[in-house]
Amino acid sequence: MGKLRPNWTGTGVTSAGGSVAISIPNNNGERVWIVEQIAINYPKAGDTPTVSIYLNGQLQSGPAQMIPVTNGLGQTFAGQPYLHIEVDDNLQVQVQGGTSGVSVSVQVQYRTVSYGHDELEGRY
Repeated sequence: MGKLRPNWTGTGVTSAGGSVAISIPNNNGERVWIVEQIAINYPKAGDTPTVSIYLNGQLQSGPAQMIPVTNGLGQTFAGQPYLHIEVDDNLQVQVQGGTSGVSVSVQVQYRTVSYGHDELEGRY
């Protein structure tokens, strides 16, 4: 099993239409990211945004309603099947239906494995 890496963190600001797309890059070309959890924080309570996860333009999960958390709204996507991300893949978190100018943050829990790892058998 690959070693759990420090969380990847990214942010984006909602547009005039209340949406934002945050890309999650695999910047380690020799290894595959196995994404186990994606957590999204939207710090403006009272809004009703939704969030979706896309991989290479294909909907993977959502849209899910953001729910109240301690510091605003949030949503978490986790569990199997995990997402396997290669260097040329486009993993994106899309938030829609929010308010303009809100800073959205994303945290990704992942581990990495080499292409020859048993967990990837039959995938590549």
